[in-house]
Amino acid sequence: MFSYQTLLIAILIGAAGGALLGHFGKCQGGACPLTANPWRGAAYGAALGLLWFFALNGGGAGMKTVPKLSPEEEKTAATRMIILQDENEWQSVLDASAKELVLAEFGSEYCPACKMQAPVLSRIVLDHSDQVRVVKIDVDKLPGLATKYAIRYLPTLIFIRNGEVLSRKVGFTDQKKIEQMITELSETQ
Repeated sequence: MFSYQTLLIAILIGAAGGALLGHFGKCQGGACPLTANPWRGAAYGAALGLLWFFALNGGGAGMKTVPKLSPEEEKTAATRMIILQDENEWQSVLDASAKELVLAEFGSEYCPACKMQAPVLSRIVLDHSDQVRVVKIDVDKLPGLATKYAIRYLPTLIFIRNGEVLSRKVGFTDQKKIEQMITELSETQ
């Protein structure tokens, strides 16, 4: 998550590294590297520290709004969300919700964007359980389903009704976009 303290530390580390490089950088053959001056080296280092910060925080993806849930809300969402354990269970979910809208999230435990997506889906479960059933599918545990639905990137959200794929969204998707998709797909019943 974004932290001004972490941002400042990344910039200072980059600036210090650049200043050291500038101090010890040597001009060779009549040409000097851009960082041969300690002040210029510090400026370039600070810029690299800033880039380093954003790279470590999801390339700016960490700046997206992720809802905060209270412990009670997390427990409630966990009881309402379906976490698949096997492929037979998936068919049971589809059969039980034939006329309902199903939102399947294909993700993995190692995926940073999937971890960001989790609280968004929990909020969707809490606010829209009357409109959509949310199912989490771990592609490492259920690779057959990932193959069946041609999952290439994580997370992938797929909206299904009557066994038919209505829509798909690849990558982190914020709450507002998911709610918009639910509304649009609910209107087209």
